[in-house]
Amino acid sequence: MVIPDAIKFTKNVEEACKNKDIILFAVPSVFVRSTAKTAAPFIPDGKIIVDVAKGIEPDTLLTLTEVIADELKKNGKHDNVHYVALSGPTHAEEVAKDLPTTIVSACEDYETDKEDDQQHSVRLA
Repeated sequence: MVIPDAIKFTKNVEEACKNKDIILFAVPSVFVRSTAKTAAPFIPDGKIIVDVAKGIEPDTLLTLTEVIADELKKNGKHDNVHYVALSGPTHAEEVAKDLPTTIVSACEDYETDKEDDQQHSVRLA
């Protein structure tokens, strides 16, 4: 599989969040809280956060978008962040092979949902 040039990799959380309109959380569910806590200082208010991890946090029974929101609110400057949850029936290998697929997105704000849909309707390569 060839990764498109538009996709950049970094271990630097600040760099990953800097100057981004949409921030994608694509980490295993057990690491969502710690990743959100680490990223919170670098996420400006008003951004769209898209979570692709599935499940609930066992100790709190929060959805993973709620876990992200919880950590960002603890940081104290995230009153206007918009959260989107993505789910199947898509598979990463279908997207990588440029096969037709579909994604279900859910959020509390219709305008955010429309913007997120537009972003995911575009081919990466």
